[in-house]
Amino acid sequence: MADRNLVKELKRWATEEFYLPPDILPNDSNLKTLCAGTGKSIWKYIIQHVFHQRNVRIMRGNLQWYKVIQDKELVQTKGQSEAAKRKELQMKIEQLKGEISHLDSQISGTEEQLATQEQYVSQTWAQMEDSQSRELFLQAFRRRCTLNCNLLSDDVQKISSHCQVLEQMEQSVETEVLFDDDSSSSRAGDDLHSQTVAVAQVLRDLKELSEDRVNFYQSLQESELKTQHSATKNLTREQRMAVFQYWLSTAEKVLGSYPPSHILSALQYMAAREQREIQEKVASLDVTRDAAALQFRYESNHLLDISTEESNELPPVKTLLEAAWDEVQQSLVELSQTRSRVLQLKNLLQDRRKEAEEEMSGIFDDLHNETMAFRSAFEVELQCVMQAAARDHIRDRCIQLDQHARNRQEALRSLCSQWQSILEFRELVALRQEQLRGLIK
Repeated sequence: MADRNLVKELKRWATEEFYLPPDILPNDSNLKTLCAGTGKSIWKYIIQHVFHQRNVRIMRGNLQWYKVIQDKELVQTKGQSEAAKRKELQMKIEQLKGEISHLDSQISGTEEQLATQEQYVSQTWAQMEDSQSRELFLQAFRRRCTLNCNLLSDDVQKISSHCQVLEQMEQSVETEVLFDDDSSSSRAGDDLHSQTVAVAQVLRDLKELSEDRVNFYQSLQESELKTQHSATKNLTREQRMAVFQYWLSTAEKVLGSYPPSHILSALQYMAAREQREIQEKVASLDVTRDAAALQFRYESNHLLDISTEESNELPPVKTLLEAAWDEVQQSLVELSQTRSRVLQLKNLLQDRRKEAEEEMSGIFDDLHNETMAFRSAFEVELQCVMQAAARDHIRDRCIQLDQHARNRQEALRSLCSQWQSILEFRELVALRQEQLRGLIK
């Protein structure tokens, strides 16, 4: 309403002060545009302070010059006729109707323009919100992809390290093991020489471990039996625990330094050599004659309780060694079967992977980029599964072989203790024979 009054005042000021005809004046919309914003105060100031030169002179004489002009106009209009007034009123009415229709059209156009602008603003706002949400989703997806890439890179590094360890273990397992000095010396080449040296080191370490353990048990037996054959002092409980812990740490270090196949082969070689030595020693003994002579002399001796233990005598060493050798052969057969089973599982996994890759390639032909990502992830997961399965199988097999090696060590210790008892028995028989000879003389 204030804008309309200002437009009317501006038109009146232009027509009255500068005698401009109403036809050449701009329309109301242009005048509203001129009076919009900061132009409103400017035009108000101009209307109140800018006047025609004649009007300024009149204003000097009378400050209420507008009222004087209106009075003059009233005096002039009184002299006009009724027809002229009617005609003038009709012209004004027509002019007002035209202005009203023009204003209505401008209002409708403005309303349509406002509606289109509001629709455009709403669409722009929706697009902006959509773009912001898309940007947020893209940022979250980018962070997720970065995190997944970091995780995948870590997994790939772990898998590569595991692959290297497994390859080294596989290469060390597939290495030919030679324990015979003659056959190894007959071959030429630096590689075979270095291999023989490494194997000799494995055999030497295992011999040292076995000898240390046998000496420890002998010292324990001597301390329990309170014999005087050894010059060593009796060990206390703390010393025994310290010796046992030292031996255990040394054994763990040796077992971790060499491949299981080399350790198993060295143990088998040591068992076979001990078996040959025991067989040679047993063949050199005349146990029947010594036992018969001892049985004859037991009747009047304080060792008469030995005859009661004949029913509980230990099985022969040959039988124990044959049983141990059969178990070793059976373990080797199981190991070969396990390796063949691992190869079959690897082939089966490769076939399944090929089938899965074919299915995935048939399903995701339209999404090539995603297919490559899924395929790489699938291959990585398959490799992880295969390597985890191989690792678990190798770990279980290593545990079994370790347990088997420990059992073999226990068997060797028992054989050594039996051999020691045989030697003591021979010494006792020889002592009794010397005593009998002395009595006979």
